[in-house]
Amino acid sequence: MPRVSLNLAREVHDALDRRGIAHVLIGGAALAAYGLHRSTLDLDFLALDPAILEIAAWRQLGEATRIEIHRGDLSEPLAGTVRLRRPGERPVDVVVGRFRWQREIVERAVEYRLADRVVRVPTAADYLLLKLSAGGARDAWDVAELLASDLGAEAAAQVDRRIADLPESARAMWRELRERS
Repeated sequence: MPRVSLNLAREVHDALDRRGIAHVLIGGAALAAYGLHRSTLDLDFLALDPAILEIAAWRQLGEATRIEIHRGDLSEPLAGTVRLRRPGERPVDVVVGRFRWQREIVERAVEYRLADRVVRVPTAADYLLLKLSAGGARDAWDVAELLASDLGAEAAAQVDRRIADLPESARAMWRELRERS
């Protein structure tokens, strides 16, 4: 199987850094920071600055980069999403949060070395909150895996203290997963 380049992910990370936009690595790649591994086809970042929902924020990535921007409406938990693609590269998604609890996740993030970069990742508890908010089947699996790890008990206690900030659907998923763990 051919290797997939991470150049686009590095360039996205660097572009956000240059603009002074706080961001964290999320999704399957962030699981590695907790000693858990799963295959993922893309890399995901969480940021909070809606300015990155403008095409001009990404022009420096070159003409070969395909940029798709989705702006969320007020009923969605995200202000929007930017999907960046380039031939031979892993796609990169930058999701833009809009709530105080998402801002607090970015503020509490910890450093993690990924390849030749230091990136910030959510704490284990904050990773769980993000996955609970996303609410999909893969997200539930990630939550269950992290709960079963050595970090699970401590992270779960922190989630118990913060879960009230999330929508009812996330709280319901948390109750169900806690009953199973």
